[in-house]
Amino acid sequence: ASATVYIDTQDEIFRSAYQEAIRTWNQTGAFTFQIVNDKSQANIVATEMNDGTVSAAGEAELQTNLLTTYI
Repeated sequence: ASATVYIDTQDEIFRSAYQEAIRTWNQTGAFTFQIVNDKSQANIVATEMNDGTVSAAGEAELQTNLLTTYI
């Protein structure tokens, strides 16, 4: 299985962290992520947030296609 990823950050620390995480996942062979330069072609958009009301280290949002029931 595979997915395309757009890294939506100007912060080089976040960008490097995302790239390293993607390389590590790809090395497992369990899943393949491909970084794309066009946000409209991405299955996943990796970004950053700074929200003091959220106690989680990270947050995920997903959308489901109601016709196919695919995420």
